[in-house]
Amino acid sequence: MAWGALLGLYFPTAFSLVETWSHSNTYGHGFLILPMSGYLIWRERHRLAALIPKANSWALLLLGGSAGAWFLGRVASVIVVQQLAWVTMVAVMVWALTGTKVTKVLFFPLVFLFFAVPVGEDLIPPLQDFTAFFTVKALQLSGIPVFWEGRYLTTPSGRWHVAEACAGVGYLISGATLGVFFAWIVYRSWVRRVIFVLAAVLVLILANGMRAYGITLFGYLVDHELAAGVDHLLGGWAFFSVVMFLLFWVGLAKREPDSFYFEGKVNTPSAGRAVFPSQGECLHESIQRKTFVRMAMTAGCGVGVVAFAPLWVMVLSPSPQTSLGLSPFSLAVSSPWHALSDYTGNWTPHFEGANTVLTRTYTNGDRQVHLFLAVYTQQQQGRELVSQNNTLIGGNQWVLVTENSRETLVENFPLTVREMHLRSVVASRLVWSWYWLGGHRTSNAYIAKLLQTTAYFWGEATAGAIIALAADYRFSSEEAVNVLEDFLQHTSFLQATNSSQKM
Repeated sequence: MAWGALLGLYFPTAFSLVETWSHSNTYGHGFLILPMSGYLIWRERHRLAALIPKANSWALLLLGGSAGAWFLGRVASVIVVQQLAWVTMVAVMVWALTGTKVTKVLFFPLVFLFFAVPVGEDLIPPLQDFTAFFTVKALQLSGIPVFWEGRYLTTPSGRWHVAEACAGVGYLISGATLGVFFAWIVYRSWVRRVIFVLAAVLVLILANGMRAYGITLFGYLVDHELAAGVDHLLGGWAFFSVVMFLLFWVGLAKREPDSFYFEGKVNTPSAGRAVFPSQGECLHESIQRKTFVRMAMTAGCGVGVVAFAPLWVMVLSPSPQTSLGLSPFSLAVSSPWHALSDYTGNWTPHFEGANTVLTRTYTNGDRQVHLFLAVYTQQQQGRELVSQNNTLIGGNQWVLVTENSRETLVENFPLTVREMHLRSVVASRLVWSWYWLGGHRTSNAYIAKLLQTTAYFWGEATAGAIIALAADYRFSSEEAVNVLEDFLQHTSFLQATNSSQKM
């Protein structure tokens, strides 16, 4: 009943997990987590048979905290927080209904459930950068000349781009999951388990660098077009399978004696202790009755606790009539800058669910700045300013070379903007962007989510916007930096408000 309530009350969150597994090559292993956790529980069957479940009402406090975390994730529209909180509620409900002794035995199988949550997207950029670095250094050690610019490599045979698929995050996450599962089964020592998992992560990262180096080397020695036409994804998973096989082979060679068959000892009653059948049966029935009653009461309280968060979201959801907190931005530009009648940027970022999208080109002689603005009058799940589905790259013709941050002035206020270097077949482009929420400016996505959450609790409209400026350059990105800084000195962003929103 309790887990059925968890599934029913939080069905959109549970369904989002399955949806991600179905549509992502990176997280497809999520379908295997529940069977793998079930196997880990089955291995502990003898230890569990010797224990009597005893409901623990103290676990309801952690259950309430997990529901509160889900509530915050829902308010901030951060789906991964909701998913982590939901899995935590599933695990804590086991503790609440079966007690501490049983939960200690099931601790690792319950913790293993967290591998079902799709996390790790933030690892993609640093893994891309490491793969590019590793490939360049390996090529240089091989005596092959290479020109390196961000995530672009140029050799005498041709040009290479370390794309997101080349980062190897899918191999790393899946490999780490299998490594943890393997280490728990094969080893009894925590030291050996931790060493194996860390070694597996390091080997997978280095192996992905070797894979990228091998493709580039093949293109240089044999044929660039042939190497570029190879199915890197399929070949990558084949390479990953070989690496994992070698890791498991080495790991088995270092296993501890009888580790596969090690299970906890089962305590049996002392042979010298005699209990009359009638007394034993009565005592057993009494224990069962008390256990069942306490478990039922705890389950009822647990359902009440977990039901609070989704019901509270429904109560606090603002009505459509009061949702408007921000009307579209207007832009005041002073001479010598002025707007062109037509947008010439050939650059349209994608932001799902934005209420207003504005693109415009401004010029000052032979210098141009392209503006992208997306306004959200009220944010909610699926219509949110900060989302992994939103991108500033803007179509297939542009690719990201590097990204970092830069200090500048926006309307005479110091601001750290997100700086992206984009490239197409015909141009190199520098993009500066930042978020606007409730009168605050930030380029940090986490701070933007925090501002959205605090606005929700203060009863303010959760309006927000993304502002991005772009300028092209030929030789050095400093050319574009000078253009953007000059444009900002002649620009004022004006936000029209209503009575529900203060600026």
